[in-house]
Amino acid sequence: MSLNGIERRSETRHPYFHSVEFSSPSEQGEELLIGTTINISNSGLCLYSYVPLREGQEITIKGAFRAGHRTYTVRWVNKLLEDFFMVGLLSKL
Repeated sequence: MSLNGIERRSETRHPYFHSVEFSSPSEQGEELLIGTTINISNSGLCLYSYVPLREGQEITIKGAFRAGHRTYTVRWVNKLLEDFFMVGLLSKL
């Protein structure tokens, strides 16, 4: 994202469109959810989700990457439609 033409990201994002399964612990246990990644960098990624996530929530993306499962923290959420969200995630290495 840019602010007055100034890039705020510390790393370059690369397009990465891929269907992924992810989960997040909740009171009901872990539910397996489906989303689509939009872009990726060494520090995080952006994805589309059909379920609302909340800032600070931790999710685990299942086996989409060579390293296997990866855990991320939700940094921001933009509601695009009633049940469709764009989510920014920070990698927890």
